[in-house]
Amino acid sequence: MKPATVHFRTDAAATPYIRDNADILEYSLRNDAKSNWESSNDCPYRAIGVGGEVTGFRADIVIIDDPIRGRMEADSTISRTHTWDWYCADLLTRLKPEGAMASLAAS
Repeated sequence: MKPATVHFRTDAAATPYIRDNADILEYSLRNDAKSNWESSNDCPYRAIGVGGEVTGFRADIVIIDDPIRGRMEADSTISRTHTWDWYCADLLTRLKPEGAMASLAAS
């Protein structure tokens, strides 16, 4: 059986779905702490915003979704520099050597 792909706007929407459909998904939540949970099949999940704390965590997969929020941030050299510095110095160093990264952004 091929696993289903489900997309949620927020992690707050994902945890109730996983909890309510554990028998179909064939895994459950070990905990459902907001933005930092782990499934029974040993898949941890951590959600953070740009500039958030990533020290102490390693990632197999990093998904960056809209790192620049809106026109004001896009036009701000300071904001773009802050985001880029955080990406290079913090986030990128957390990706495991064989890890993957995807970046999504609206135009």
